[in-house]
Amino acid sequence: MAGDFRDPLIGHDVLVGAAFGVAMNDAGDVTGSSYPDPGCGSSCLPPLEPVVWKGGERIVLPSVPGLSGVTTSDINNLGWISGFGGPLGFGHAAAWKPSGNTYTPLDMGLLPGTHDSIAVGIDDNNRAVGYASTSSGVKTPFVWTETGGMVNLVTQGFPAEPRSESAPVERWPQSAIGIISVILAA
Repeated sequence: MAGDFRDPLIGHDVLVGAAFGVAMNDAGDVTGSSYPDPGCGSSCLPPLEPVVWKGGERIVLPSVPGLSGVTTSDINNLGWISGFGGPLGFGHAAAWKPSGNTYTPLDMGLLPGTHDSIAVGIDDNNRAVGYASTSSGVKTPFVWTETGGMVNLVTQGFPAEPRSESAPVERWPQSAIGIISVILAA
């Protein structure tokens, strides 16, 4: 393949090109985005594609039906991928469910009263966490499962402390990843 070479320092083939990894699981599978190689060099790069590199193979993730453009954010140890589709500020949180060397895109939707959602992480129980935003910028953390859909974490008691300068709503989604097992362990 054009652009491949054997790196003398690491001893295996490396693809030369523009690619961006955002997360890696314990098996070494990486999700992110990369340009396809049209064979004409860097002067004619097509749009970035959302991908997963699995077992040394580059797999292009399918688009989410009804949403243009997708971005990935995480991959769990079962190969499930989280992210979002659509334009930033007007998209939907999304997941990609593995099936062999293909993936099925899943639209996570929106919380009531919101117009945008982004999944920022997914655990090994295939529970994704993220936030949904209103037009005024209020962000509400959520957890999503394939069977249960999107659940507003505020209605489940998260966070336990009131909003303050030391715990602004913008940090809720990241902290939700760390406590999601505790919240749902009941």
